[in-house]
Amino acid sequence: MARANSQTIIRAFEPSDVPALTQLLNLPGVIAGTLQQPFRSFAERAKRAEYFCPQVNIVAELEGVLLGHACLNVASDISCRHSGTVDVAVRDDHWRMGIGSKLVRTLLDQADNSIGLRRVELTV
Repeated sequence: MARANSQTIIRAFEPSDVPALTQLLNLPGVIAGTLQQPFRSFAERAKRAEYFCPQVNIVAELEGVLLGHACLNVASDISCRHSGTVDVAVRDDHWRMGIGSKLVRTLLDQADNSIGLRRVELTV
């Protein structure tokens, strides 16, 4: 099985990533595997990105190509602030290469060492 290339970088999501994220989230495998609404336009994604504020929002990139996206959302309810949810999406043609694992490890490190969460739920 192929692994995430050592040159695959994990970095913060930037507003300029919205076109590539739109393309990624409109892929058939991503649509089938998530609760995302299919066929959202760039304009819809750009508008949503303005108000989308997860605690940690990252992407996996290789040679300028967005391969995956993941985010960590901390619960807003005061009784659940010890917990968060993780959402992950990886390009259909890059499944089983370790990209999702690399994204999740990065988010869990942040949850444990920066935010201090005790519980994390994963949506893939």
